[in-house]
Amino acid sequence: MTDSSSVEIDSVKAQADNPPSPSQAKPFQFSLRQLFWATLFCAAFLAVAVQFGIGGIVICFFAASFGAVAYGAIGRNKWFFAGLPGVFIFGLGLLLPSLGTPRTVARRSQCQSHLKVIALALHSYHDVHGSFPPAYIPDATGKPMHSWRVLILPYLERKDLYDRYNFSEPWDGPNNRKLAAEMPREFACPCQPRPANGPLVETNYLAIVGPNTAWPDGKAVHLSQVSDGTSNTLLVVEVHDSGISWLEPRDLHISQMATAINPPRGQGISSRHGSHNDKGPGSCAMAIFCDGHTEVLHNDLPPDLLRAMLTARGGEDVSRHNYWDQ
Repeated sequence: MTDSSSVEIDSVKAQADNPPSPSQAKPFQFSLRQLFWATLFCAAFLAVAVQFGIGGIVICFFAASFGAVAYGAIGRNKWFFAGLPGVFIFGLGLLLPSLGTPRTVARRSQCQSHLKVIALALHSYHDVHGSFPPAYIPDATGKPMHSWRVLILPYLERKDLYDRYNFSEPWDGPNNRKLAAEMPREFACPCQPRPANGPLVETNYLAIVGPNTAWPDGKAVHLSQVSDGTSNTLLVVEVHDSGISWLEPRDLHISQMATAINPPRGQGISSRHGSHNDKGPGSCAMAIFCDGHTEVLHNDLPPDLLRAMLTARGGEDVSRHNYWDQ
């Protein structure tokens, strides 16, 4: 071996035996693999945090803790195993938004299905009795006593419930109040939160009642009396968090409601549904028209068009609007 080779070998050994001190090392030196995992985890954190809010941050915290433990404990392949939580969270963050949209569409579709069942029941009642049911049946003093929702129970295939209802006592009498917990599922929107304790008794589907509507106070209406057009007149609408028991003879009065969909203040037609163009929760609501068809009403519905649709004999010309053609 030549002297030059010996010198070179001695130099390499010297460098191995005397590594550079921390002060001599270059600061912030990362490998491409380290940068890849760091970027991946940051993207995962943002994706899950946006999707879940505080819950997403908690998930990321535990995943980061697990990754840190794995990094310190696994050894040779520590970066691979420590990065697995990041891969999992990243995939979760990408997958959940795509799952949320079908779930939102499914709930809106189910809500619309409930309204179609109610519409069919109302028209079946009309076929048998020659008119829609009155909004309520009053007592001897004129006070509302029984709701139209009870009257259509036989046409919802719930005659068993109808037969147990006592028409000789108020809706909240000793016997009738026991039936509140047996609300037909068609009277609630799937977006309505269920109470923590006890069954859901609050309905989301209310009639538009009052003068010139399809539900004048305590009176039954025939389709021929809807002079504004049955396809232009609202019959039943969705109201989120109505606070009204399905048995209660109370609905949405035309003189007390806002002429807007999802109004920021006051009561009115409302829902937690997202619209077809992904404008987010609370951007539309469902409704039944007098001819039995259902419609999605969006927040941009013009107030004058909504006012025209609220009345059955108001004389407004709904056809002049091109809203449905947009």
